[in-house]
Amino acid sequence: MFEVSESVELGLVFLLIVIGLGLLYGLQKWVRKAAEDEDS
Repeated sequence: MFEVSESVELGLVFLLIVIGLGLLYGLQKWVRKAAEDEDS
């Protein structure tokens, strides 16, 4: 039981990291696109 809850916690942390990286990546692309739109 304890081992299962530990792996679940690890999975949640991993999910949070992946989601955070995805948001950062999407934000960077959006900021670059917005900057390009302002230039033209």
